[in-house]
Parts: sequence; structure tokens; C-alpha cells
Amino acid sequence: MTRLLRARALAVRGGGVAGCLAAYFAIGAVARVDAAAPRLALAAIGFLCGSLGSALLWLGDHVFDRVAVSDRWRRQRSTPPPDRRV
Repeated sequence: MTRLLRARALAVRGGGVAGCLAAYFAIGAVARVDAAAPRLALAAIGFLCGSLGSALLWLGDHVFDRVAVSDRWRRQRSTPPPDRRV
């Protein structure tokens, strides 16, 4: 089981490295594009890949940890909407 968890942690961190590399190449390509729309799209892709990649690289396997959720934010049982007939 320990080997499986270690492999999962390495896979998640590897995905983080891949995301950071994708961000590096996307932002590097921004300077070579002349049109405005592809430039904006490449910048957005670079930002998203960089954010996700750095989060996966930093957190690693702890991305899958369970966290406590306050009662205020837990899902409530669905109740029918109140009757609003006038």
C-alpha cells in the first residue's frame, strides 16, 4: 500500500511539473504571436497551467486529504420551495 501511495504522490507532483512546463511554454509563445486574441488566450492558458501546476507540485498527494466543513456550508436536505401564490 505504501508503494501505491508513493507512486500516486509522484504522479501528482509529476503532473504539477508538467503544468508548470506548459505554462512556461505558453507564456514564452506570447511574445512570438502578433494577433491580440491568441495572445490573450496563451496568457490565460499560461496562468491557469501555472496556477494548477504549482498547486499540484506544492501540495502533492495532500490534494486528496479530507477537510472538515462547517455546518453552515454543508449541503442541506432539499426542501420544496414555499408556495408563493397570491
